[in-house]
Amino acid sequence: MFLKTILFSYTQKIQYNTDQVLINNKQIDDFNGTTAESFAYEKAREYYRSYLSNHFENYIILTGSGSSYGIGAIGKKGKIMSGLWESVKTSITEEKLKEFCEKIHFPYPEDGKSGDLEALLSKANIAKEFVKYEVEDCINLIQQRIKEDCSLTLPDNSDHELFLKKITSRKLKYPRVKLFTQLSQSQNRHESLYREVFQAIR
Repeated sequence: MFLKTILFSYTQKIQYNTDQVLINNKQIDDFNGTTAESFAYEKAREYYRSYLSNHFENYIILTGSGSSYGIGAIGKKGKIMSGLWESVKTSITEEKLKEFCEKIHFPYPEDGKSGDLEALLSKANIAKEFVKYEVEDCINLIQQRIKEDCSLTLPDNSDHELFLKKITSRKLKYPRVKLFTQLSQSQNRHESLYREVFQAIR
């Protein structure tokens, strides 16, 4: 059965499925009374707690939009790219999205699969110079939907806040932490939750 890898570092690898946990390719038989998934994630958290308690001279963090998946207050949670595609499809209707894809010669996904909004908007921005169809209007509608979906409110005691407080608790002799967040054309934004945290803990 397929094993999901949730941690892969130089010294540690954690994988699991519904009834197995492998740590550094060794099967674990006792889950301490929990499920395989809960046990695996707890072991991953233990690793991160231990690793982040070390004092490193240099920290560079690379993070993408997935770090906000499922997080947010007031009933709006962060989406991954497939969720954004479905939201756009619902917002502008599937019929109009299909017509848009056809006009700019972008393959519309079949069999219920989600499309690549990044690739779609890249193609559309090139096509708008040559196609007489209302390409720019559709681009704006798609980007507006994405912006609304990605404008999230930071919940109390969020993982983002705990993480940033942890990595910025450093001795003054060390350089500042550098955090790079993804800025993609389809999302048209930086990682908004990280920005909120930085403003809150300054």
